[in-house]
Amino acid sequence: MKSFFKSGCSCKGLVLALGLFCVSASAVEFRGDVEVLDTQYPLSSGSVQLSGYLEQNIQNSIEHWNKGVIPYPKFVEFFRTGRPQFALGEMWGKSVRSGCMFYRYTRDPELKKIMAETVRDLLSAERANGSISCMPVEMQPDSGGGDLWERKYVLLGLEEYYEQVEADPEVLACMVRQADCLISQIGEPPKTPITELGWSPNHIESSTLLEPIMRLYKLTGYPRYLEFARYIVEVGGGSKGYNLFQQALDNVPPQRWEAPIPRPMK
Repeated sequence: MKSFFKSGCSCKGLVLALGLFCVSASAVEFRGDVEVLDTQYPLSSGSVQLSGYLEQNIQNSIEHWNKGVIPYPKFVEFFRTGRPQFALGEMWGKSVRSGCMFYRYTRDPELKKIMAETVRDLLSAERANGSISCMPVEMQPDSGGGDLWERKYVLLGLEEYYEQVEADPEVLACMVRQADCLISQIGEPPKTPITELGWSPNHIESSTLLEPIMRLYKLTGYPRYLEFARYIVEVGGGSKGYNLFQQALDNVPPQRWEAPIPRPMK
């Protein structure tokens, strides 16, 4: 079981993804007068079939990981009773995201059933304030334990399910409640600034909430999510003391961006 709970991420991958997303978001939403006419869309499900070792690796992952040893109920339980270790709440979203992407590729009915069951289980773990968090309501938003990072992955997992597996209105409504809860907790004082939340020295991981918030804005069109995204971009530039968005707009290569490397708590 311990192997499932090794929390961490590729810092370069995290920074690169954040940078790419911020360039897109800045060009489309934050400059106001820019209209994107050449929007790209993914091919429809089933349009691509791989072969060779890539196909073998996909099928191996589905059979032995997504349909195999992933302890979905254990991951959901963290949101009911708390996590015994730093950032374990990320595990559910990461696992479900991969399962949903594989379902889009394979249309495997067994995999769909597994995804639907764990999503239903997760929805039952929603707290009174609309959050799905490892922390009780009175302790939110938690900083050092990775609360925002975990809640980001909850949203990403549900968004992937909604877009790739089943557009369930209950799932969308749950995502809206979670995002609204985040907006009620994070922001200018008396709320907690996003740049003051997180385990790393510059709290870069908390600003990655930008991705699910922009995804939810795309799904709903609710202006409050665009405003919250603007807040994330403008208040700290993606991290405390280092404006990653400006460096991306200035075409600074990601490997040369100025920002301390996030380190998980020990």
